[in-house]
Amino acid sequence: MSRKKQDYGYDNFDDGADENEREKKGSAWRAVTAIILIIALAVFGFAAYNLYKIYTNYKVGTDEYDNLKQYVATTDSAASDAGTGFDVGEVDFASLQAVNPDVAAWIRFPNPDIIDYPVVYSSDNSYYLKHTFDGTANSSGAIFMDMNNKRDFSDPNVILYGHAMKNKSMFGSLKQFRDQEFCAENSYFFIYTPDGGVYQYQICAVYEAADTSDSYTVSFGTAGEYRNYLETIKSRSFFDTGAALSDTSRLVTLSTCTNVTESGRLLVQGVRVAVIRQASPAVPELSLPQ
Repeated sequence: MSRKKQDYGYDNFDDGADENEREKKGSAWRAVTAIILIIALAVFGFAAYNLYKIYTNYKVGTDEYDNLKQYVATTDSAASDAGTGFDVGEVDFASLQAVNPDVAAWIRFPNPDIIDYPVVYSSDNSYYLKHTFDGTANSSGAIFMDMNNKRDFSDPNVILYGHAMKNKSMFGSLKQFRDQEFCAENSYFFIYTPDGGVYQYQICAVYEAADTSDSYTVSFGTAGEYRNYLETIKSRSFFDTGAALSDTSRLVTLSTCTNVTESGRLLVQGVRVAVIRQASPAVPELSLPQ
């Protein structure tokens, strides 16, 4: 006697069909995993390429500027350098001009690891953002003077621009001046000009501003306007550096990106406190109409 097949609701269950479905799902998952792996490898490769490119640009730029330092000669006459306690030395501008006639100055801190570079001047403010001193295309760029300034540093405010490089080259070291103690220990820098001038500057203000700020004003119509400007930058400074300012002061403004916002800039401003060597012809004292 045959037994009637019990119906437990699995009459349509098919082991083979279920296995095929699992195999399909497994294949789909393996395909997704492979795509994710490929994308991850592509992202990693792209990032590695960018890091290599950045490193290469940094090295090329650093090597070039290290080579240019052969044109800065030190002497044993530190005691005669207006009591600065710093061996000012000489800059061979003739050799630098043979490399690039755009050279307008050399900026140097007593600690050369901070800033020790040639300064160039161009008729626009974009070329040297992506070209080094010798004209090589490189993201390190160069230290350059604002196109609206006079090359002899006779303006009330001379603006020098440089990138805030992550390896502290160019103007990458300026961020250290946010620290009052560091600023006090490194408060002076020197500007050399092709006409023989050597000028000593003391840092008078350190602060952040937008790239459209009136801090970038280079000339003033009256002494009163200039006094207002000087009071403004002192009030913006993170701290009082103790530097004295007057309407006959000459400034050099060092400007770099903050790397926080696109328009944010860090400004380190110095006031001329001594003429170590007079230019020829001499630059007259600043005198604005009252």
